[in-house]
Amino acid sequence: MPQEFRAMRRAGPAAAFSLALALMAACGAPAEPGPEPDRALVTIPTPRAANLLQLRGIGGHGSALFRVEGACYSMPVRLVAGDFEGRQANMRAQDPIVLELRDPRLVQALLNGRDIVSAELSVSADPRDQGASILLLSGIAEGTGFVINPGRSLVADIFGARVSDMPCGAFAPAATAEPEG
Repeated sequence: MPQEFRAMRRAGPAAAFSLALALMAACGAPAEPGPEPDRALVTIPTPRAANLLQLRGIGGHGSALFRVEGACYSMPVRLVAGDFEGRQANMRAQDPIVLELRDPRLVQALLNGRDIVSAELSVSADPRDQGASILLLSGIAEGTGFVINPGRSLVADIFGARVSDMPCGAFAPAATAEPEG
């Protein structure tokens, strides 16, 4: 018989009862939640219709809000979306574009100044699609190609976009949002 149990027998039934309650509480206690995954929320509040040669689509300036390892940041971004015929882009330019970047590597890439190209990624409008790297929350139809550029100018392209610390209370979790219907 292990030493601890011998000591419990000598201590009496009250000590054994206390130990049993402690063990039941520990076994039945829910696991502590792990750290929240790194995410980014890209918002383009006022996109505009745009044309470039044969390309048709929408674009605009906005911001990306990041939650990385429990800290939160903000960065200005540009986004262009569309195709060669303008058929797939959501041309209602008054609707804000909101995207959630779910893949931590993608979040780090944008935070480190790399462009995000939708054609290279898994993109979905279904919030239940756990395999999607990017969740389309509003403003862009599924199947529309887009590029997210960090910063707002050529200077940001050369020297990098300005990243600012921000309170995490401003980072609203988008994972609970319903798909556009």
